[in-house]
Amino acid sequence: MDVLTWIVFITIGFMSLVPLVRLYQYRRYRKYRMLRYFVTSIFAWTVGIFFIHLSENLAVVSAVSLMLLPLIFLLICLGHETIQQFIGHQTPRIFKRLALGFFAVNLILSATNEHHLLVRSVPSHTLTDKAAILFAPFGPFFFIHTALSYLIIAAIVFKLLRHLWTKQNHDMMHLPFALIMLIMLFGLGLNVLHVFVYTFYIDISYLFIVIFGYYIYWLVFTRDFQLRLMSTGREFLVHAMREMYVIMDSEGGIVEYSPRLFQSLDLPEDGYHDIETLMYHLHQKAVIFNDFEQVKKHALQDKLYLHRTDEPFTLPKFKQKGTLILFFDETQTVKLLDQLNYAVKHDMMTGLLNRSAFETDWDALNQDFPHCGVLMTDLNGLKRFNDTFGHRHGDQLIEAYAEMLKAYRKPGTAIYRFGGDEFLLFFEQADEKTLQDVEASLHAQADLTTFPLRISVSTGTALRGEDESLDSLLQRADLRLYAMKSMTSARFKDEFDTWRIANITHTDE
Repeated sequence: MDVLTWIVFITIGFMSLVPLVRLYQYRRYRKYRMLRYFVTSIFAWTVGIFFIHLSENLAVVSAVSLMLLPLIFLLICLGHETIQQFIGHQTPRIFKRLALGFFAVNLILSATNEHHLLVRSVPSHTLTDKAAILFAPFGPFFFIHTALSYLIIAAIVFKLLRHLWTKQNHDMMHLPFALIMLIMLFGLGLNVLHVFVYTFYIDISYLFIVIFGYYIYWLVFTRDFQLRLMSTGREFLVHAMREMYVIMDSEGGIVEYSPRLFQSLDLPEDGYHDIETLMYHLHQKAVIFNDFEQVKKHALQDKLYLHRTDEPFTLPKFKQKGTLILFFDETQTVKLLDQLNYAVKHDMMTGLLNRSAFETDWDALNQDFPHCGVLMTDLNGLKRFNDTFGHRHGDQLIEAYAEMLKAYRKPGTAIYRFGGDEFLLFFEQADEKTLQDVEASLHAQADLTTFPLRISVSTGTALRGEDESLDSLLQRADLRLYAMKSMTSARFKDEFDTWRIANITHTDE
């Protein structure tokens, strides 16, 4: 090769080395892994070409030139996968399997060419110098390899052009689109010159792939938002934060994320190219909310609760905008709020809704249920139990009756403890028969109890009339309760006194 050709060759070789060195400095970032494999394979091709031109051992030169064929196919497939990741597409599994199979066939045929001459159509021992090896006629498999390789390259260029074309309205995409067009014209022009004007000693395909590979490195890595974020020094601040975070660009693409976010949710760290995909997977493992009012509307779930806040920012030097999404783990706070909310609305002794909950629900109960019914009830003789056995025994009696009432707790029925031994059953939809059946059932269950936890109850029911207020409905039920109590309470007192004389007085003697 003449001096000018060597200068061009060394320059191109240097272009294949720079991306490799830079990418290995950032090898901890998984998003650049496929790009790193791609530029590594391009540099391996460069090393192979250097070796061919520097070595004087014809047998070795022949073997290396044959083995470059599967390497070229591999780097083209890696380039396709790099572009797929860049534009946010998944490569079909069948394509990966077919490409791997063809690479294996390519590798085997190139290594055993002397036995079948499918790759190079002449045996190596007939090639007497390096030029003969480099310009030897090819076999049928070489043309299959070339056709398939160019087909994949065409797919790569088409997908990239289509992606950049759709992004041209974005200021940052005008230059990449113009450059890819120039590279295509440059590659086409070199091939025309090579065929019709001047025969280049350097492989034109190699020149095109190196330049195209450097362009991909510039597009995916050098212009990447993440790298520019690091160049401002802010990346180290983000890594130092305790909060879980995601950084996205103005297009909604994922730039960086906190490993802790995925560790806490037991999610894989790969496969999230845009914020929609990421949020879909996060929602499977966590409840994500912007304010606590959203949480209050739903029952507590067995998930992490992450409070999301979005903070837009700009990198002035590069005129790029992005958003820092912070996720604060508020699981313990939400659970504490749920416990406090439960305590405010529930009676701690019985676990039933309390009077405060009834007052909170008043407007909804009054407005939303025109065909409701209520049953008010309290215990008979509770004071006598307290005076005889103490208040602890009286509390046990209240708890026992509350457990009896819980059997009627179901969708459409709410049970409130108003205070002391007074309870209210609210039925969203009711008729006379429903109220009578529940009332009869309660009395039948109470009659089955025995001293010293003998339960005797008074009840009063009312069915809501047309245009009747909730207040009026409760008053009617209350009147019926005390009408029954005037009869059942006196009867129970006599029953209690008889049992006490027969049992407690006898015990004292």
